Order: sequence, then C-alpha cells, then structure tokens
Amino acid sequence: MICETETINYHIEIPYVLSTKIKSPDLLLQERMLACIEQQLTRNPSYHGGYTFEVKDPCHDFAKVYNTFFSIVSDTFGPFNLSTKQRNYCWANVYNKDTYRSNLHHHLRTSSVNGIFYVNIPSKTDGGLRLVYEDQDTIFIPENLDLIIMPSWLPHEPMPVDSLQNRVSINMEIATIESVDDYYLVDTIFKKLAPHV
Repeated sequence: MICETETINYHIEIPYVLSTKIKSPDLLLQERMLACIEQQLTRNPSYHGGYTFEVKDPCHDFAKVYNTFFSIVSDTFGPFNLSTKQRNYCWANVYNKDTYRSNLHHHLRTSSVNGIFYVNIPSKTDGGLRLVYEDQDTIFIPENLDLIIMPSWLPHEPMPVDSLQNRVSINMEIATIESVDDYYLVDTIFKKLAPHV
C-alpha cells in the first residue's frame, strides 16, 4: 500500500532533487509516526541526538511512506534491478537545538537513490536541508509531510534548528545493480515532472 502524493516537482537550482507532499487519507498518520519515534527514543538511552536509528514499524506507517518513495522512483526512472544491498526499512533522524550533530555526506556506499520524509519541522525558517551541487550551496526548507528524493551521490546535510522541539525526518534508500547515473537522468526528469521555482 502507498500514500497519495501531490504533484512531483524538480527544483530549478538542482534538477536532480525531486519533491512532493504526502497526502494520506489517514489524518493520524503524522501523529502515529511521531508517537512511534518518541517511544523508540525513550527506549533507547544511548540516543543523544544527531544520528539515525532504524525505525520499528508496528503500525506499518513507515512502510507506506517507503512504498510511496519506491513507487515514485520506479515510475519515474524504472525499470531497474535491486541490489543485494537493498533494505526496505527507514531510519529516523531526530534532533533539536541541544542535540544537533551532523556533517556533509552522501550515500554512495549504501544506495543509489535516497529519500527523506519530513515528519516534524519545528520552524518554517530553520532545520532545512543543505545540498551541494556544482560547488553551489542550496538550502531547502521543508514542511511537514514533504518527501525529497535525490541520487545517492548528492552531498547533503540537515541544518540546525533553534527549538527544543524535535526535528524528525525519515531516511530511506534504494540500492540498484545499475549505476544511478544510468537511469536517474535529467532528461527523464524534464520530460516527466513539473518544475518548482
């Protein structure tokens, strides 16, 4: 099962970055996901923020979001063949102004395509995603329920928040046998998707 989404857009500054918003008919999806993450945080005494942990998914909400991510990538860029590295699970990245730790990174060792789903963004002005493309920095400021998709080679990092409320994002990966550069093509994006300024 997958969630409905709004129009899938690419971004003029970095056309490799796709975005959409999840439109779930289940209005409690976000609340359940947040409660699930918070419960796992309290059960994980070694968690001090700034890194990710694998999400346990008792209500299958994260699976729905993962399947939506996978469906968008497959419909836009498929067909492709999954690698033995493929994992259909999600990681949570949770931090606030006191627990923020991050670094600029990519996902080339573990995947071909990455997705980030934003469950809770405490502020409309911070907690964005820094993207580095052709030596240019771009800051994408997400909203709750935004889904961002990008090739694994794109350097990125979450930015700090000025809030004690947790910023919660869900990270997902697709690992393929083919090189991401063989199918995640700008020409395909331009033909199939709408630009977002």
